[in-house]
Amino acid sequence: MTAQADALELLSADHRGAMALCHALAALRARGASGAEMFDLVTRLCLLQRVHGRIEIEVFYPGVRAPIGKGVLLDQAQADDWVLKDLIADVLAMRSTDAGYGQGVETLCRAIAHHVTEQEEVIFPSARQAGIDLAALGVEIAQRRLELLAQGLSEGARLAAEDEAGDPVGRQ
Repeated sequence: MTAQADALELLSADHRGAMALCHALAALRARGASGAEMFDLVTRLCLLQRVHGRIEIEVFYPGVRAPIGKGVLLDQAQADDWVLKDLIADVLAMRSTDAGYGQGVETLCRAIAHHVTEQEEVIFPSARQAGIDLAALGVEIAQRRLELLAQGLSEGARLAAEDEAGDPVGRQ
């Protein structure tokens, strides 16, 4: 997606990307893949979701809260983002060889699927109907994404190096 896309198109693209990674991870688990085989996809999924969640909390929710007038709904969506943040931290705190790694990834993917459904079926239609300047909000989202990815890519590389070394800093 380019900066030309509106806010909902950008966030929906994130949703499609996350769900594609979850489906790929489910296929790996179904064939009995090890956590080590899933690690790269899990790292990508966690990075995508961390960036996506921060964008929603920092840019999207504040930009749509007043116009759509569904404070309770947005509060619940934000709480769901915090749950996802905790699940991501749990998965990232594990070694890919830990017995519960695959189950942790599965739990994360179920929470992501719930998040996607709530956003796409309830919040996004309300935002579209509210007359919000979604193009301008999309520009803010695209800019914040670039900033977060610049930070997150270095974090993802650090996590991968730690996992390969078998001695993750802070996760022993």
